[in-house]
Amino acid sequence: IYTVDSGFTTADAMAVKNGEIVFIGNAVELEKHFQSKHLEDLEGAFVYPGFADPHCHFLGYARTLLNVDLVGTLSQQDVVEKASEFFGENPEGWVQGRGWDQNDWSESGWDVSKFPSKEVLDEAFPNNPVAFRRVDGHAVWVNSKALEMAQIFKAQEIEGGEIVIEQNGEPTGILIDNAADLVLNIIPENIKERDAEAIQRAQKNCFAVGLTFLHDAGLPLNDVLFLKDQYEQEKLKLRIYQMISHEEEAVDYFEANGPILTDRFWVRSIKCYMDGALGSRGAWLKQPYHDASGQSGLQVTQNEAMRSLLQ
Repeated sequence: IYTVDSGFTTADAMAVKNGEIVFIGNAVELEKHFQSKHLEDLEGAFVYPGFADPHCHFLGYARTLLNVDLVGTLSQQDVVEKASEFFGENPEGWVQGRGWDQNDWSESGWDVSKFPSKEVLDEAFPNNPVAFRRVDGHAVWVNSKALEMAQIFKAQEIEGGEIVIEQNGEPTGILIDNAADLVLNIIPENIKERDAEAIQRAQKNCFAVGLTFLHDAGLPLNDVLFLKDQYEQEKLKLRIYQMISHEEEAVDYFEANGPILTDRFWVRSIKCYMDGALGSRGAWLKQPYHDASGQSGLQVTQNEAMRSLLQ
């Protein structure tokens, strides 16, 4: 048993009462002071304190378990084939996934300085709106059906975002940073029963690799209150330090009600974005990207909005 105290002490026995470790040390000493009807012999296996993830998106991860995982796909066609296999021949509603990265497509002959476009998704899913988030979460690749539903038909100024446009003036199907919200915000919210199922699966996966404490980097108010409800029903056992998103509704709520401070669920900080990510060319640089002439990234949150929030 690794205690990870100041001396990195090891032990061979522990006693747990009401969910708390009350003794850690030598097995002979344990038997002198404690009795229990439940004894667990780990047969020499190692015991560690729970691991903590200092930056993740737990609810977002949970929801991806119900959508297609595109991490590791090696071409546009690979993305389409994986999504088609996951959703079947006649999917209903939105086709969603996350994890594509054009930088992984070079062996297929893809020019990694370019983003994919909507045509391949139109062909694969002509009757469904499609939204595939990039691996970094800062761009979304959509089809014509999704663009139509979001009423995106031409270039428009989006503060802190970009609608990538073809030479003919039509949207390519790539929406970066704040522009992605034009589509993401019209996708129907996950019903609570579906979310409840998803977080149980995600929690099980976390525990399986020793993760017991997570820092979740930003959620809107409804999602934060949903997780709070899951804790109150004792369905969530993970410890989560939850940040709220920089949105007026969430900021106003916690300004009025104060932080949430329990033994497993904390809400006391705000996740802000000053710029985007390198892979989707939204990171705000002093000089243009070498493979994207004239582009130097996006300031997602304007200075005055940041000052106001800090005050």
